[in-house]
Amino acid sequence: MSVYALHDPRTGKCRYVGRSKNPRQRYRQHCAESHSQAIRNWIDELKAAGLVPELRLLAGASEAEWIIRLSPDLNVKAGWSSEPASADDDVQPVSVRFRSSAQRECLERAASKAGVSLSYYLIESALMVAAEEGFTPQEPAGWRPKLRAPIL
Repeated sequence: MSVYALHDPRTGKCRYVGRSKNPRQRYRQHCAESHSQAIRNWIDELKAAGLVPELRLLAGASEAEWIIRLSPDLNVKAGWSSEPASADDDVQPVSVRFRSSAQRECLERAASKAGVSLSYYLIESALMVAAEEGFTPQEPAGWRPKLRAPIL
């Protein structure tokens, strides 16, 4: 998998970071009909001005790490943002205790295969379980997770 970025040719700003086995083909798909309405709107705006996004291949870090580094505004997912935390945010440190080094290695391999850091993988897995259980940020009271195997 390769990590790529779509940049605005007018400003040079990174607007989206993604990953694909074939970034050039994925770029063509974005330009034809992106999965995201926000990306479609942006590309339509560029096309109206006779422009297209700039494709840049990224190396040396995972997709999640590039999202953190470049802060693209079109990479918004439910429950998280690439914006840095502010003093008003409820940010809590998290520590994870693994039962064994084998368990940690298994999760590190899964995170690597997904192209993300271990901490990102663990948080995304926890958010998926929370969503399956019906947890939403507006309704945290009384929610109790069911313990299950990690999502691999």
